[in-house]
Amino acid sequence: MTDLFGNPDPKPASQGKPGAPVNDHDLLLAVLATADDDGYRIVGVRERVYRITGKTGHQEIVEPAPRYEEATVQQLIRAGHLHLGGSHPCRYGRHEGTGRAVLVPKRSRGLVARWRGYGCRPGDSGPNQGPSPPAGSQPVPGAGRRILVTGSRTWSHLGQLRTVLARWYQQHPDAVLVHGDAKGADRLAASMWAQWGGRTEAHPADWTTHGRRAGPLRNRHMVDLGADVCLAFIRGGSAGASHTASLAEAAGIPTIRTEITAEGA
Repeated sequence: MTDLFGNPDPKPASQGKPGAPVNDHDLLLAVLATADDDGYRIVGVRERVYRITGKTGHQEIVEPAPRYEEATVQQLIRAGHLHLGGSHPCRYGRHEGTGRAVLVPKRSRGLVARWRGYGCRPGDSGPNQGPSPPAGSQPVPGAGRRILVTGSRTWSHLGQLRTVLARWYQQHPDAVLVHGDAKGADRLAASMWAQWGGRTEAHPADWTTHGRRAGPLRNRHMVDLGADVCLAFIRGGSAGASHTASLAEAAGIPTIRTEITAEGA
């Protein structure tokens, strides 16, 4: 079998050539969260890093990770915080082949927990001890300003997400970040906010009870609880994020949409 570029499936990856070290805790945490949730694959003789965006049949649908994200994945692999696993069939556009799994070992999950405990805030050069953010299906007691975040499950632009959130955190560090606890933008945003020391409030959809209606019902519930602003990160017209943004607008909640195309990185 060949890789996505038509080359013979390579031997185990050499873990890439080292470049300038990544010291951005937010980015490192976001990449580890993505590796543990959506997942990455190492593809081709050039050992490019691809993100998993879906699955069809036995094949995983992948797309190239942005260069800065790829560099972070390779750095974490070299440091032993991510491990390489077996090969899996993948597809990117019309190209088909295999990619090696990127695994998150148990000790790396502990590392993430310690980093989050430092509560480094945007622009800080050192750790600041921050409170553990509560999460649940009800509003956080005593919370003031509420920032509702909704986003695509396949959101891939970590830098853009961080820039928008950092601006709001710097202005309203006591605000609670409300999110739907879906993979992708929701969990990435919550992870960044909590790591800075902010409070989060998760509203996971109850798929077991409500089936396919769970997502829309969860979106309505979050909007009904109220928010001072809705930040929507929409990729390729994502139905769920667009639905929440539209509900927020209809409820009179100021809504800021950050949109990229399906091909956007």
